[in-house]
Amino acid sequence: MAEFYACWVNRTKTLELLDASLRDCAKNAQKELSAAIYIQRIFRGQRVRATISRWRDAEVVIARVYRGHLGRHKATREARQRLNLEKKARLHHVARVIQTQYRGWASRKYKHNFATRKTYLKELEAKGNALRETLRQRLEAQRVAEFHRVDEESREELVQITQHLHHLVGTTVTPGVFSSPYLQAKPTAFGVPVETHIRTNTLNLLAAVPKKLMSKAALKPKPPAVRTSLQATSVYQVEKGYDDREKRFQKASQISEDKFLTVVHPQSSYAYDKSINNGIEYLDPRKHPFCQRSANKSPVKSRESIILPPATRPKVVATKPKKLNKRTVIES
Repeated sequence: MAEFYACWVNRTKTLELLDASLRDCAKNAQKELSAAIYIQRIFRGQRVRATISRWRDAEVVIARVYRGHLGRHKATREARQRLNLEKKARLHHVARVIQTQYRGWASRKYKHNFATRKTYLKELEAKGNALRETLRQRLEAQRVAEFHRVDEESREELVQITQHLHHLVGTTVTPGVFSSPYLQAKPTAFGVPVETHIRTNTLNLLAAVPKKLMSKAALKPKPPAVRTSLQATSVYQVEKGYDDREKRFQKASQISEDKFLTVVHPQSSYAYDKSINNGIEYLDPRKHPFCQRSANKSPVKSRESIILPPATRPKVVATKPKKLNKRTVIES
């Protein structure tokens, strides 16, 4: 009761103090609000940073544990796969060895029997040897036949040529072409002197000529049965055979000394000239006889009269006779 009375008596002062406090509160309200906001900001920031740090630590722990879990699972899976691969490789190797052995056995037993194949190879070798021997015999027979044919043709050609060479046979006083005293040995053909061939073949030709010969005036030319060219009526490529025979005859007839040239070394026997006109007298074109109209353009008559150095001496081209084609086989 006493306390209530005291409060009642001092109610005015209390109200004044309340008004003063309210005024102070209103006066410092903004300052206190800023301070409270600052304190709350600092506190909340500290709480948030602490929470974030705690969460980050927890996240690191969780991630570490989870990654370890995944790593262990991955290692286990890879170890299992490696074991499976090794097991498969071992099985494949064993299967390959088994299949190799079986296929080799089956091939040797059913497909390629060694004994049968050996027999087959022997038979094949025998057939090959027999065929090779047959081919060899045929080749030898062809060579012999070709040799006899060439020999027979050569003899026939020699007979045809020497039948008309009776003017080359020497006499007791005058030696012939093939019996010159300057030759070391007489030329022979098939081991017989050429003059003997000429005499024998000429006598045989004269013996075959009929006794009664008609004069040229009594002979009447016979017209050809086929009115075509001679080349069309003759054998195919007969002119080529005559040309070859003529070349052989010309080559065999070159037996004089001027036909054979010794080997000349161009560097030791021939000096290079500076010009083709070196040593030739200069002639004025206005006075040159070959520069005049209607003058002979060739300074020489034939090619054989041109004299060149030994290294550039041309081969003499034999003229082709127009009469009978001839060939001689001469051995000296």
